This record gives sequence, structure tokens and C-alpha cells, in this order.
Amino acid sequence: MSTVLSTSAVEPRRSILSIRAIYDLLREEKEYTQLMKKRMEVGDANALYIHGLKTYHNGSPDKAIDLYYQAADLGSMKAHGALAYIFCSGEVVAKDEEKGFQHLQIAAMGGLDHVRHRLGNAEMKRGNALRAMKHWMISARAGWDKSLAEVKEGYKEGLVTKDEFAAVLRAHKESNDELRSPERDRAAAMRPKTPTY
Repeated sequence: MSTVLSTSAVEPRRSILSIRAIYDLLREEKEYTQLMKKRMEVGDANALYIHGLKTYHNGSPDKAIDLYYQAADLGSMKAHGALAYIFCSGEVVAKDEEKGFQHLQIAAMGGLDHVRHRLGNAEMKRGNALRAMKHWMISARAGWDKSLAEVKEGYKEGLVTKDEFAAVLRAHKESNDELRSPERDRAAAMRPKTPTY
């Protein structure tokens, strides 16, 4: 004789687990909020930036911009990158490419390689192809594939020498090899293929 569990006997337990999980998440959220508040009060640039991200995605972009400015004033390069996006896109505030460009420059000089790629794009848009190539070469050396593609196009057009292109290729490979691990390879294989923008 086989025993069959009814779904009604299983459902209440599932609901109780969900309620417990929600309670735990709410408690963790409250603890997280308290911790972030403390960190922001002492002038933690990273806490201000993270809270700005959360505020932005929760539908308060004006408050987020204020938090980004505070974080940027305290030295957060990520906040400069976020401000660059906001000013260049014109989604939240009136489009101001000059302000966006300034924030791109600061963030790129601060070591954000993905922002360095965007700075290359901005330089190309302004007609500064050689400056754009320099930015893309720096970003490609750090492992950015999109920048490597731009450098490859620059090589085909004669903006990048053969030696420069070879050096960028070697540095790009070394950078990606440093980041490679079996765990990351498995995770990448499981990740669904989505378009990149």
C-alpha cells in the first residue's frame, strides 16, 4: 500500500517556510538599513553610493543624485560613474554631456575600467579618435572585451600600430587568465545567453 501525500498537507508547511523567510529578510533588511545609516553618518563614501543605488532603483532619483554627489565628494569613483551615466543619458535630469564627461574622466582616472571604455566612446563621439583609442587600449588591457574590439577596429583603420595592438592583446589575455577559475567557467556555462548593450 503506497502512501500519497495530499497537496493540502504540504501547502501549509510551504507557506510557513515562506513567512519565516520573509520575516528573516525583513529583519536582515532592518539590520542592513541600520548599518548603512551608521556608515553614512560617519561619511563612508561606499555606503552613500550603495544607498544611492538602492534609492535610485526604488524610484527616488533626485535623492539618489544627492547621495551620489556626497559619495563623490568623499572620493567614490563609482559615484562619479553613476553621475556620468545620469548626466549623459538624460533619463533623470536634463541631458548635460559636459557634466557627464567630467564625471567620466574622474571615474576613469580613479581606475574604473568599464567607465574608461565609456570615456573612449565619448571621446570618439567628440571626434577625438586617437584619445578614444588610448582609453580603449587601457580598458582592453584590463580585460574589457568591448574595448578590445574597438582597438581591433582602430588597428584595421591604422590608428593603432601593430606593436601596440600586440601588447594590448597580450595584456588582455593575461588579465582574463588571472580572473579565470573552474568555478567561474562553470557559472558562465550555466548563465543564460542574454544580449549585451
